Amino acid sequence: MTKNAVLTVNQRILLSIEFMESNLDGELSIDNVSEVASMSRYHYSRLFRMLTNESVMGYVRKRRLSVAAERLVAEETRVTEIALASGFESHEAFTRAFKRMFSLTPSAFRRRQKPLWSNFRHPLNVNSIDHLKEGMTMQPIIKSYPAFKIVGLKGSYTPETNVNIPALWERFMPRLDAIKHRTGDLSFGLCNPSRLPEFDYYAAVQVDSLDDVPEGMHGFEVAEHRYAVFTHKGRLVNLRETVAYIWGTWIPGSVYTSPALPDFELYGEQFDPGSDDSELEIYIPIEDES
Repeated sequence: MTKNAVLTVNQRILLSIEFMESNLDGELSIDNVSEVASMSRYHYSRLFRMLTNESVMGYVRKRRLSVAAERLVAEETRVTEIALASGFESHEAFTRAFKRMFSLTPSAFRRRQKPLWSNFRHPLNVNSIDHLKEGMTMQPIIKSYPAFKIVGLKGSYTPETNVNIPALWERFMPRLDAIKHRTGDLSFGLCNPSRLPEFDYYAAVQVDSLDDVPEGMHGFEVAEHRYAVFTHKGRLVNLRETVAYIWGTWIPGSVYTSPALPDFELYGEQFDPGSDDSELEIYIPIEDES
């Protein structure tokens, strides 16, 4: 365990942000940023997306372009020098990215008497991540879940593209009747992180056999394991905060680690995505910390 691992999630995220800000003109990657936060690449990327609704490197790019915009206004440095200092390989690549963000070329931005700052990306600060409250508590149930099989639609995602998962469910639900050997009425949203940084997500139901899988669908089998089981109460739109708490606060502060095994959401009778009374369970695989 690194010394940063004993800090709160707020402190570790802020340390990683300070690291990014100090190295905007140098080499930055998800690996070295997540290392500063004492999190795995997968968990850090997932948490950062939950907190900010953007990817780690997307945030870095916006910050580099924002610093470049400040320099264009305050300095007479050549655009090419600013481009290279901002991590771009050429004047042309910098100009394309800058125009996408500010709707003006760097030269046109510099010439304006009152530059447009509406898309300027300020650094994240403690107020930006204040929904991870220090006093927030959510105690899971620790239990084993038996081996099970699922069949459903599968999609491949990254922490940057997982906003497209609801569309997978929209395609899946009308095809429920095509699945044979179904057991019970539970639905599974299963995340398999075996190909990091990509992961496979299944919108699925439980079956007792992987025979007769419908065309375009996939079967998957999960071995028995021990889980921390959290209950998300309320509307589905607020699930982001619950997941951010689990990965960013509870796991780092617990006596467990989470191996790169499938985690899943379990949707039962009490699930109603638009209701404040809705409930779903989140199963996070755990192991005793060595």
